[in-house]
Amino acid sequence: SSGDGIKATNETDVDAGKVIVNGGTVVIKSFTDAIDAAQSIEIKGGEVNLFTNQGSKAPRPDGNTTSSSKGLKAKNTIMITNGI
Repeated sequence: SSGDGIKATNETDVDAGKVIVNGGTVVIKSFTDAIDAAQSIEIKGGEVNLFTNQGSKAPRPDGNTTSSSKGLKAKNTIMITNGI
């Protein structure tokens, strides 16, 4: 993607704004953050492969150098309990 791969944006409801991976195979190739959650990210199993653009503050094609390129980004928690 030319932006975030998966994004959950609800910042006001703690029961929303979450990304949960329960299994399977997830491959994300993104220009900015691979998974960006306003609240939390939980990986409970499966195979997760994340590819982003050269790390934080890499220049974008539009010249923007303020965007980040993290694999996992969450406001509150990131929990990985199983998977590869």
